[in-house]
Amino acid sequence: MTGLTQLSDFAAIGEFSVHPRGEHLAYVAPHEEVTAVWVTSLDDSERPRLLWAGEPVQRCVWRPDGRRILVQVDADGKENYQLGELDPASGTLQWLSIDAAARHEIGPPARTGNQPYASDSRLLAYASNARDRAVFDIVVHDLIDGQTRIVLRGDDRYFPVSFAPDGRRLLVLRMRQNTDHDLFVCDVRDGTVEHITPHDGPARYVPGPWSSDGRAIYAATTQGRDFAGLARIDASQHDAPRLRWLATPPYDIDYVTRSDSCLLWSGNRDGHTTLHLRELSAAPGRERVLRTPTAVLARDMGRGPYAPQFAGSTSIVTGVGTATMPTHLRRFWTDGRPDTTVTAHHLRVPDPENLVAPTVVRYPSTDGVVVPALLYQPRSATADAPAPVVVSIHGGPEVQALPVYSPLIQCLLQRGIGVIEPNYRGSSGYGLAYQRMIYRDFAGGDLRDLAKAVDYLRTVDWVDANRLGVYGVSYGGFAALSCLGRHPDLWCAGVEQCGRSDLTTAAVPPHWRSRMREWVGDIERDAELLRERSPITYVDDIDAPLLVIHGENDTRVPKTESDRVVQRLRELGKPVEYVVLAGDGHGSTSRRNRHAALTATVDWFDRHLHLNQ
Repeated sequence: MTGLTQLSDFAAIGEFSVHPRGEHLAYVAPHEEVTAVWVTSLDDSERPRLLWAGEPVQRCVWRPDGRRILVQVDADGKENYQLGELDPASGTLQWLSIDAAARHEIGPPARTGNQPYASDSRLLAYASNARDRAVFDIVVHDLIDGQTRIVLRGDDRYFPVSFAPDGRRLLVLRMRQNTDHDLFVCDVRDGTVEHITPHDGPARYVPGPWSSDGRAIYAATTQGRDFAGLARIDASQHDAPRLRWLATPPYDIDYVTRSDSCLLWSGNRDGHTTLHLRELSAAPGRERVLRTPTAVLARDMGRGPYAPQFAGSTSIVTGVGTATMPTHLRRFWTDGRPDTTVTAHHLRVPDPENLVAPTVVRYPSTDGVVVPALLYQPRSATADAPAPVVVSIHGGPEVQALPVYSPLIQCLLQRGIGVIEPNYRGSSGYGLAYQRMIYRDFAGGDLRDLAKAVDYLRTVDWVDANRLGVYGVSYGGFAALSCLGRHPDLWCAGVEQCGRSDLTTAAVPPHWRSRMREWVGDIERDAELLRERSPITYVDDIDAPLLVIHGENDTRVPKTESDRVVQRLRELGKPVEYVVLAGDGHGSTSRRNRHAALTATVDWFDRHLHLNQ
């Protein structure tokens, strides 16, 4: 049996950026207790070099002239990001923002691959809520004279995407919701702003690059569709229709980018990625699929390392994610040359043949909904020796459970515990309508989907449905608490991390408040509904032993949300343990805390799900 330490002994690759000349790349990966910036060559001429490990880094981007690397830093987990530029030769950092009470973002949240610099490297655009904590302005910083100015005063969440080739116009994304976006073009000289995506009803726009002539934007969008298609959106016409479709497959397109001559877009089929190439000079509709392994290579909005970037005109670098190997960066060639590994931090994990990949399953829920899920079967589980199973609930909720490496899942499998990850209604990757089904229905249809997962497990011959656990982080923690309190007879154990317990409170970041009214509900007008859907309402009914984990500096879900649950369960004399992660926010930034949470979770399920064997 492979041990927990071996399965978790790797450096998780985060965001990355290819050098403008395509020879090197910078990327984010752990070093000791922080996420640091590393630099490596793409031709194996240099080993990865640690550049800076002063404070936890979330994002990094090369400046177009290649002389600096922009970093976005989260010092204490409170998500008030600060910006600085690193000298790639010396590792010296020059801070560009020093307002620790405000948040600065170099692009849309969970987005890799955007370029916040103008092509001449003089101007840098970023979003800031320094003026008003409830909204984001677009700020342009002149790196020559040091002056900053607001070029778009926000009334919502606005984020820069990229400058046009002329360096004067800036593409800006407004995110009302995860399923309702707008694109604007802002003239950074005179401050004029033009809305280039007028539409009726909600629509997603995943912005890609500008065309080489600066007349249009390439984007993946659901405008008038359920699944996101690939479109060219005119940024200069005023009388003719702006949008022209380039690809409209019966599945979501997650990401789009380009080289000088080629357009690349990614298709999402149950999380697995197909990369499509199209010569920009080719006739409409002519494209080919790049030969790649069956893996996750791109994600919605280019989250983390899953954001393909061109390195020169004939190769692409992206993260490669599979369930049996930690994500690493690989280089794929468009001219048929063999792909090559760029980072090798994953190689300390045991042979993939000893690990378990999931099966994609589907099961019926209520209201005619069919729920896709990933099902992991322990090697020891058979019909004669059935195994306990943990229902693992992804966070978001508007993300997708993907078949990528999880030390938690592989550790549970090694302990003889199966896992199912449902993509319940509200998950991304299955169309706009499916994703929006959770709006103003938290702990409604989604909870029914999770309960129906248990009905499905009862039909699987290797599952012992009398020994089930439930687990989740963030929204997943909220859902796990809901499962435990509202369906207490289903579970033998639960683990929840940084989950909200009370939907009636206003304890959210200021820039979330307007969003929450449409997304979850208005705390005044919908008070009765929110109380009925809050896990704290049902905490007295929780019978299964519960482990609660929370970061002490969490600003998205304050630690008090967990404090109340733990305090009440202790008053009732029910089995509960509480792990507080010192110095952490909503996500763990230190290796020590990640290992502590992993160890506590695996041991908890191992102890309680094998108890009645």
